[in-house]
Amino acid sequence: MKICMVSIDFLPQIGGISGHIANLSRAFASLGHEVIVVRPLQGADHALRITEYDGVRTIDATFTAGGPKIVELANRTKMTRRAMEQAGSLLGTIDVLHQHDYLASAPACRMSQTPFLFTNHSSFFLRATLGRIGRAKARFWQSGMRHIIAPSPELAQRSSQIWNVPVTYVPNGVDTSRFFASDDAPCPRESLTVLCPRRMDSKNGLVHLIRAFSIVVRTRPALDISLQLTGAAEGIEHGPYERAVREEVLRLGLEKKVAFLGNIAPSDMPPLYRGADIVCIPSLVEAVSLSALEAMATGKVVVASDVGGLPEVVHDRRTGLLVPAGDEAALSAAILELAQDAEMRRAMGEAGRVLVASEYTWAQVAERTLEIYSGVQSARRMAK
Repeated sequence: MKICMVSIDFLPQIGGISGHIANLSRAFASLGHEVIVVRPLQGADHALRITEYDGVRTIDATFTAGGPKIVELANRTKMTRRAMEQAGSLLGTIDVLHQHDYLASAPACRMSQTPFLFTNHSSFFLRATLGRIGRAKARFWQSGMRHIIAPSPELAQRSSQIWNVPVTYVPNGVDTSRFFASDDAPCPRESLTVLCPRRMDSKNGLVHLIRAFSIVVRTRPALDISLQLTGAAEGIEHGPYERAVREEVLRLGLEKKVAFLGNIAPSDMPPLYRGADIVCIPSLVEAVSLSALEAMATGKVVVASDVGGLPEVVHDRRTGLLVPAGDEAALSAAILELAQDAEMRRAMGEAGRVLVASEYTWAQVAERTLEIYSGVQSARRMAK
């Protein structure tokens, strides 16, 4: 099968959607299918550039931004369509068009003669469609797809309420050839590391984590524990939030306890997980968390908010601990409980590793997705 993925989110930009597309594309390739990713992005000119990111063939379609939004939309749509046409030339044909961003590439996909699907990854979608007006906008702008794939039950349910097309829940996966537990027996050590692999975005609850961590430090001053934050603010709109997180660290006197690691390359994430004792996902809103699955694949216990798709993968008191979103007291209590019980960390980490290996590999995600592709193609043939 010849597949064209379309998304404004892709490598080298770091994030859950980028990782999803890259891993799914490699899984398709390992099964004998051909994949090209079309990535529209703002640039100084209108141009198409064929490149490769992490083994995935990509067409970067740059377009000029600025000025009226309608002009930017027209430029992005024109260049996305040109890139899709070039992908068709390189592949010989496109059997399936698969959109992964919410709204941005929908007009270009809708204009194509190739049937397209949409994977709804967006936590922004969950916030934007709470009201009637937001749902009407979603129904108008994001339309024309033959099938919707949702990586969490919450996204699947909301999508089915808005669009009159088939919706299938297919969870994220993990590349277990990269993310795996260390074979070495854990060495007893006095210091502990809490890792939070989240971008500097207000929806990710990092300020609440800093405050919860301060409670941990104040409650057990003799405990040798540190916090590592990965990711940086992306885009002007998130810059103030990163400053707020850093200012909170200084205000609470945690500068010697908290490390800001910045954006970490995907290839460097597995050893970072393996070096942690506890992984924390303190999201206020979460569609689904690839980071939680990656942490579990490396045998690490996860503390996560009880929101979105997180309870689907973090089973409370089996593979980790769930706490109410934004509840700093509950979050600090969960971190303290795990910090003081090495056997609990080990047992939950192992349970998480087994769960991921049995249910959340990219090979399984690819097979389920290919079944949906085949169904879309069959329905199209029957409609002719």
